[in-house]
Amino acid sequence: MPGDNPSRLRQNAEAAALVGHLSTDVWGAMIRDAAQEQHNRFGILIQQLGSPGFRKREDAEAELRASGAMAGSFLVDALGSGSHEVVRRATRLLNGLGDQAIPHLVHGLASPQEHTRIEAFNMLRAMGPRAVPGLLRGLGNEGEMAQPAISTLLRLRVNDIATSTKVGEQSLDRVAASQARGLTPRPRTQQEMREHRQAASDQLAAIDAWMQNPANAPQIAELQRIARAGEAGGPGADAARELINLPQRARLNLALLCAQELTERWDQLTVPEREELPRQAAIALTQALRQDRGLIQNPEFLAAMRFTGCGMQPVPFRPGMAPAAEAPQEVRTLREWFVRMGGNNDDIWEAPAPWRRR
Repeated sequence: MPGDNPSRLRQNAEAAALVGHLSTDVWGAMIRDAAQEQHNRFGILIQQLGSPGFRKREDAEAELRASGAMAGSFLVDALGSGSHEVVRRATRLLNGLGDQAIPHLVHGLASPQEHTRIEAFNMLRAMGPRAVPGLLRGLGNEGEMAQPAISTLLRLRVNDIATSTKVGEQSLDRVAASQARGLTPRPRTQQEMREHRQAASDQLAAIDAWMQNPANAPQIAELQRIARAGEAGGPGADAARELINLPQRARLNLALLCAQELTERWDQLTVPEREELPRQAAIALTQALRQDRGLIQNPEFLAAMRFTGCGMQPVPFRPGMAPAAEAPQEVRTLREWFVRMGGNNDDIWEAPAPWRRR
């Protein structure tokens, strides 16, 4: 303005800066107060889950449910409560959160409360492949106390990503025991097999994304260092090697799921599914073989080739399946790599199905 002078302008600027600074402080205090109020409120609601009054318990559970994932960490902490009612309702609410509960449960593996760690572990284990992305993110990022539990859960996923150690919800040992008594377990439906295959495919994508993320290079390097310790590293070295091999394990199990569908549900598959399953298996197997040529002697790898029609058979593996000369490009590529690596075609036809008791 015309009447302003440099001194007045400087004073106005200082005053504006002071107001802005005060406003920032005020807003910061308001945010902190709101967060503390919410923290206190969630704490009260968790306590009310174990109230003697049924209506108060129901109202607290309803309010926590409406809060969604914001209440996740409080619900995980509640798993360590000595109250059976609190644990029961907290577990139900966490299950209701679905995948949103996973990061909170992974963090719960580092809880100082032993019961919280145990309950979080059991819930993550029950989630199966869905929990893998969160577990991988927790590898090396959660506290030291959580690392053994995370490694154990990932090793379980190595063993039962989808198929090779399970038939439906029953382990092969239980299936064998049932067969010894003359019983046959209920076969999985086509829908169940399709869902298991999709879970394995999603898990493979999550594992690859984690392994290829440059931000995770330090954790991967640490795993490799531990794995190189060999026998001197004991169980830790064994676990590290299995974790490093997670992508290969996931690819192999995805291919085995495709193989199982083709052999056990051929008549119920649509024509597009009959064409897609060998392609999906061939892509996974080719990627695995490029990383590890030793797979040409792996019985499960050979079985996956055999039961998806990816072997070099002179006649169609199944009525309606394309002969060798008409195989999809993905299948032909796999065969080329298999021969280039020194694979023996006869071994393919001797490989038994891994989902059947040998």
